[in-house]
Amino acid sequence: MKVVFGLGNPGTEYNNTRHNAGFMLADSLAKQLNAGDWKYVDKFKAQISEAQFAGHKILIVKPQTFMNLSGISAERIVNFFKLEQEDLTVAYDDVDLDEGVIRLRMFGSAGTHNGAKSIKEHLGGLGMEFPRIRIGVNSSIREEIDIDLSNFVLKKMNKSELHELQKGIDKGVECLLFAWEEGFDAAMQAYNG
Repeated sequence: MKVVFGLGNPGTEYNNTRHNAGFMLADSLAKQLNAGDWKYVDKFKAQISEAQFAGHKILIVKPQTFMNLSGISAERIVNFFKLEQEDLTVAYDDVDLDEGVIRLRMFGSAGTHNGAKSIKEHLGGLGMEFPRIRIGVNSSIREEIDIDLSNFVLKKMNKSELHELQKGIDKGVECLLFAWEEGFDAAMQAYNG
């Protein structure tokens, strides 16, 4: 089984915000794989969709705990399915990467991202790191005006920004599919250009 956690905040008020790039990747992946309908599973505190790809059962997860508590959902799913590090990938926004850029990493710092910090804390207690796809959400807007980071990632994007972000999301989906077929090392070489 392969599990993808797309991080974001539940609720329509957070739709089309930079901080929901992980949710957007999860939705795009589900569409690409013709996955089943999203279902809320209370014991995981998450929306779940299932698919098949390259001989793997794929579990696509959108935690519903709000960003800063994403680790609660991740820990429950990892424990329940007895996942290994290579079975898990976390997708989230990164303000230090330009829109449309992605970075796949096997491990590393959570940086300033509270959702990644939460997962790192919860899975660290299990002695586990996690692969991640960081999706660039930076734009010229951030450089043009002095804007608070939390306001920036929670601000609705305009059509042009959404279009650029979608390029990164599409590339992230491609990267995941490639990694599941060819391995993460090959995917990092191919997509981290």
